[in-house]
Amino acid sequence: HLGSSHSCPSPACRGGSFCGSMADLGFWEVDVPKKANCVCNRCGKSIGTDELRFQWCQVAATTDKRQQFHAVCAVTAPGLLKVTKETVRKSSGLNKAQRDLLNNIFTAPGKAAASALFAAAKGAQAAPPATLVAKAASASKRTRTSIQEAVPELPLKRARVTPQQEILKRPAAVSKARPQMEDLSEFEAQKEAIQGWSNDKLKKLLQANDQSRSGNKALLVCKCADGIAFGKLPRCPKCYGGKIKFRLPGPDGSLVSLFRLFGGAYGEDKENDKREDQVSQRKRYYCTGFFDDDEKQDCNWQADSVERESWVSSS
Repeated sequence: HLGSSHSCPSPACRGGSFCGSMADLGFWEVDVPKKANCVCNRCGKSIGTDELRFQWCQVAATTDKRQQFHAVCAVTAPGLLKVTKETVRKSSGLNKAQRDLLNNIFTAPGKAAASALFAAAKGAQAAPPATLVAKAASASKRTRTSIQEAVPELPLKRARVTPQQEILKRPAAVSKARPQMEDLSEFEAQKEAIQGWSNDKLKKLLQANDQSRSGNKALLVCKCADGIAFGKLPRCPKCYGGKIKFRLPGPDGSLVSLFRLFGGAYGEDKENDKREDQVSQRKRYYCTGFFDDDEKQDCNWQADSVERESWVSSS
């Protein structure tokens, strides 16, 4: 029935992507589950309380029980109507990021929508992180398969070692930080290389890479050094809108937020950082949510690792 040319047995059919005969079959409703007890009828896996749930509502159904699907499973489900603006009769309980995702499904063909959703769920494929500002051109052609790979020592002038640098250089057996964390020696080298940059230059670089620009000079340097060393942090894979933050080893070797190490937390950052004491097991990367217009969308996502994207070296 899909497309401008189709053969429909209904005499009332007027053509188009959703004719009267097709409407008799059923329609889609989209929401977000309130409880984590929903199972996809196609893949058999749970539908999370932060995921879109597509429910197929059959008009001539003999039971009130509806088939329910993940977004990808609904888009590629055989034997059911294609997910379009016309076939989705109702959507409720969605935040801005989820509404945007639903609109993307409407505007993309079935296979393209499925590919986009898989990419959104798994994150963009990791790209080689940007090279050191002071590196030679031949060294910039190196690539990495993982952000966990060891980074060779750089031929930089030996600088005065600060207490924070001593903490970061402790061996994994001594530090309480996660053993799979990146080698932070390149991060420290990048900090030294850009320490003299102005706040305005640092913020422009962060803006060009869609990174958070809040905090004092020390925080801005850390965020830029992290991106140059390892690559750009993507948006949160759970709430889709939050900007991912990262933690570093504190004085006792355990992971703490940048605000705990360098200060500079004001307003919303200060309120978010108060929750650090409530986190029993802190991980390297985390998200505290984002603002949808004037409404705060909280998020508690954490992970030991994240797939980075290409870093834009200039604003």
